[in-house]
Parts: sequence; C-alpha cells; structure tokens
Amino acid sequence: MKTATRCVGALAICLGVACAPERTSGPDADRHTASYLDLGRWASDSLDASAGDTTDWKVLVIEDTGFLTLEMVLDVPSADITVEVFDRFGKPMARGNHRSGDGPQLKLTTDVGIGKIFIRVTAGSGSKTGYTIKASVR
Repeated sequence: MKTATRCVGALAICLGVACAPERTSGPDADRHTASYLDLGRWASDSLDASAGDTTDWKVLVIEDTGFLTLEMVLDVPSADITVEVFDRFGKPMARGNHRSGDGPQLKLTTDVGIGKIFIRVTAGSGSKTGYTIKASVR
C-alpha cells in the first residue's frame, strides 16, 4: 500500500509540475483550447517565458481559398518569438521566426484552403512581450 501511495504521488508531481511546462500559459496553451482570431481584426495578447507563459494558440475559420497573411507587432522588438501555421489536422504549413534586431514586426504568408487554421505563437527563453496580431486572406 505504501508503494502504491508513492507511485500515485510521483504521478501527481509528474502531471502537475515536471510534465506540464505550459501550466501557466493560460487557457490558450493547447491547440484544442485555441482562442478565435477574427480575420481582418487586430487582437492583443502577451507571452512571458520567464513566468512560464510560452505558448498562445489561435484558430481561424477560413471561408475561401487564398493566401493567408499574418502580421504581428511586438511591444518588445528584442523578443525571441516563433509563429507557426498548422492545418486542421496539425500538419505544419508555415513558420516565421523573430529575433532581436529584426525590428518590431513579423510577417508570414502561406496559401490556405477552406476550414480551420491554427496558429501557434511561442516565446524563446527569457522572452517577455505583448503583441498584436492580424490575419487576412486574399
């Protein structure tokens, strides 16, 4: 019985701390809880890798084929940020990296079809910044 209690305790620690690096990333930390991003409208969010908030997921509903353009403006131009686009099945479609010295903006374009598109914004080690992001399809 003592061994079983230790195993359950170890599992709880693994699930709650060591195995959950995104535990402080908020409600949009996972793809299945992505926040909706309206096409053509700027949306604000933030990342703080030093506080454990390293990932934001966004979802778009695309109603026509064309080219998706993501525009991002960072509050802290020196932040290390990666933006990735995935199709509805999780297949990678495009990726953009922003590094110190790139200025405050990041732009990414890829062709898309009808349906849901997911966007993952991640912060590199120590990065902390607010950002605004806009998606448009032409």
